Amino acid sequence: MSSEIPVIVVGAGVAGLTAASDLVRSELPVVVLEARDRIGGRVYTQRVSGCEASIELGAEFIHGKPPDVWNLLERNGKTFNEVDGDNWCVSSRGMKPCDRFSDVEDILSQMDDSSPDESFLAFLERGFHNRASDSSFNEARQHAIDYVSGFNAADPDLVGVHWLVQEMRAEEMIEGDRAFRSENGYDDLLSILQQRTKESGVSIRTNTIVERIDWGRGHPTVQVRGELGKSILVASSVLITVSSRCFES
Repeated sequence: MSSEIPVIVVGAGVAGLTAASDLVRSELPVVVLEARDRIGGRVYTQRVSGCEASIELGAEFIHGKPPDVWNLLERNGKTFNEVDGDNWCVSSRGMKPCDRFSDVEDILSQMDDSSPDESFLAFLERGFHNRASDSSFNEARQHAIDYVSGFNAADPDLVGVHWLVQEMRAEEMIEGDRAFRSENGYDDLLSILQQRTKESGVSIRTNTIVERIDWGRGHPTVQVRGELGKSILVASSVLITVSSRCFES
């Protein structure tokens, strides 16, 4: 068993890297554990020879003008382009123009945080039970579930309606209906965060899978599996920055 680590951050995505660099500023040594062989989490920018634009295999657009992202990119001299165009969907008959987002918005707009909270799936079952035989609605319902699980990285059976409503209000405040791309895609943001953690002395361990966290009494222990086998890390605090869907109940 290793010596105690002040803070362990689980996940080297944007949230994990940001948290780690902020904690180090408070003079707290940090170790970041990442299961993949790379940092970035849901950000995965690729470049292809002969293609001027970067290709995003993960997060695609900067939605609206969130100050935490915009300020960081602007301070580092990055430029933006607003993205516009038509929506196309893939079906068994190939690609075709579609307007699935308006169908999803119709469903989401009926969420209400003035009544008792419930999961998103419970909201769908309660609020639209009379449309179970409507094939067009069932398609829109599945798109809404895909949106909540994909965009929010949340389990639709766990995430609360109140939280989703609050998120939608916050999105309106940052012009979330507009989409932007940085000059080199999300890799611009990732490269800045990577440099910040490097300069701060944050230890990032990739290819390190967190198999179990025992909170128990006293300080938590983290069981990990890496390239050198299994080990147990002891921490004063553990900060989890990955989706709850990554963990078994």
